[in-house]
Amino acid sequence: MINSGVGLNPGWITFYADGSDGGSVFGDVNSKKTYVSIIKLSEFINEPVDLIKMNIEGMEAEVIEDLQPKMHLINEFIIEYHAFSSLPQTLDKILSIFDKHGFKYFVAPVFHGEPYCPFNP
Repeated sequence: MINSGVGLNPGWITFYADGSDGGSVFGDVNSKKTYVSIIKLSEFINEPVDLIKMNIEGMEAEVIEDLQPKMHLINEFIIEYHAFSSLPQTLDKILSIFDKHGFKYFVAPVFHGEPYCPFNP
């Protein structure tokens, strides 16, 4: 096990805890700060991988983009996508990369831990 976060630029990054069990590098600067070591996931993918499960608090698009040369080695992804109102949306970029590499995907919205559909009464 490697006790690090994943991102595009190895080094250290400030992570802002949200007061429960999560947080983000894009969080509230008034939150509790923790410094996290960042590694590139792509540097560890050198043989076939059955599953990559990703919950990386807003870094999904850049990490998946960096994995493109290794996509032929990855069988399946499970991703918890995070969107932040202050940042551009990147889900389209992620899905485009998956399309390009022949992955199928299913998108299920979740709101406060429960499946959520804004179109249901």
